[in-house]
Amino acid sequence: MLLGSLILASGGALACSPAPNDQAKTELGAACSVMHVKAPFGREGLSGAENLWLGYAAQVHSVGDGCFVTETQILLDCAKDEAVLFGPGQPLSTTDHQAAIAGAYGEVVKWARTDPVDLDTTYDKAVSAGLWVERLETLSKPVHPAQSEHPVDLTCACRLFYPETKGAGA
Repeated sequence: MLLGSLILASGGALACSPAPNDQAKTELGAACSVMHVKAPFGREGLSGAENLWLGYAAQVHSVGDGCFVTETQILLDCAKDEAVLFGPGQPLSTTDHQAAIAGAYGEVVKWARTDPVDLDTTYDKAVSAGLWVERLETLSKPVHPAQSEHPVDLTCACRLFYPETKGAGA
């Protein structure tokens, strides 16, 4: 899981002093990951996809500048071509983000990634925890997770792990 990794990678451990970026660029990585480095400060990206269980995959979308981060969990049901996105839904300071990970947000993330449940139950648990939640009825349209400037392609994870499924465009 990448919870909090964007904060540490962007200098969040230093008392809110974001390091300037010389130029904006996009870096593509393994397993459908992508990172947009923004000028003059900040990063936005999608973690590498994880194969959770039969037909399900997950990714984490993060936006941050070293002082604040917005994190969105993305759970994909490749067979049904659907997804649930959830998270705090707003920029959090590094301290508040760590508290969210230790609290209700972290509990829903842990539960959603370890129990093979349907997206309806995940949606309900995230709503009950007071999180920002979005339900997608198809993966074929690019989506903007909370606070995102760049659309993300959610079919990539399905193509990687479950290429014969509806979510992969099959």
